[in-house]
Amino acid sequence: MSFLKLPEYKEGIERLTAPKTLEGLKQWLGPLGEAVVEQAEWGAVLGWLNRRERDPDPERTRRVALAVRLYMEAKRAMADIPSITGQPTQAEYLEFHRSRQSRIKKTALEQLAAWRSAGQPRLDNSIAYTAEYMRTALRKAGREVPQP
Repeated sequence: MSFLKLPEYKEGIERLTAPKTLEGLKQWLGPLGEAVVEQAEWGAVLGWLNRRERDPDPERTRRVALAVRLYMEAKRAMADIPSITGQPTQAEYLEFHRSRQSRIKKTALEQLAAWRSAGQPRLDNSIAYTAEYMRTALRKAGREVPQP
């Protein structure tokens, strides 16, 4: 039986750490900071929507989560945040008619307000995910990845 040999730990190699707060995320990413903080919040809203227990109307929640995802992707594209593959973010929302965009935006903003009123659940997980997402997306896009 063989085991995978792990590389030896070497002094002087910094472990990558991720910001643990919205302010830390904002400071870490400089010019993209504000937009990335929004992404972390939208990600937490999606996590909250997708994990509601005993939802009386799961179909409505699915539609609402789709609106949030579409709006989140549009905000990401408009802020020039690359996709996880390093490619520019594609946003269906931007191709929709203005009236449909308006309905999606209204639904998404209502959910953001409800999430904030509920105490911002899942925010810590979303901050960690968003930091890792940004590290990967920036690296694959060939952009500089700042050290936290």
